[in-house]
Amino acid sequence: MDGWNLVGGLWYYYENKKPVINVWRKDSHGKWFYLGNTGAMLTNSWQKDTSERWFYVGADGQMVTNVWKQDSSSKWFYLGNDGAVASNCFRQDSSLRWFYCNELGEMVTKEWRRDSNNLWFYLGDDGAVALSQWIHWTDGKQYYCGANGAMYFSTVTPDGYTVDASGAWDGSPQQT
Repeated sequence: MDGWNLVGGLWYYYENKKPVINVWRKDSHGKWFYLGNTGAMLTNSWQKDTSERWFYVGADGQMVTNVWKQDSSSKWFYLGNDGAVASNCFRQDSSLRWFYCNELGEMVTKEWRRDSNNLWFYLGDDGAVALSQWIHWTDGKQYYCGANGAMYFSTVTPDGYTVDASGAWDGSPQQT
């Protein structure tokens, strides 16, 4: 019978009485599932589509969307509205903290990244944008990130220190 069928405890999707293989299929509720090379619906696995984008299917076989997911190498990825791994963008978690996904979709840690407004943000040890704090960078300089996470430059920080056009503390004493 064509459509979804449970065979030997595994779900398959049939067309013309044959299992469909290596393709995404939608169920009657609009949920997406991936059918592997045997035609069985995959579960708990990463899957790359024909456009080279990565997706994850959960324990129920359904495409996972709008969530952070950790892979077996302990790297974190954000799966967007369409289920694809987000790349080259900032994304928020459920606690409203911001993170950055690099070109491979991996959450970035201990790096500076620039947003579309040309503002710089520092991603800390946990990957979250640093808020209202000084960053002691590997160049030996100190940079201040404000309450929104953006690096201050060519101004005075809330605690009274001057930062130059590059964002680095200029070494002058605290202003009172």
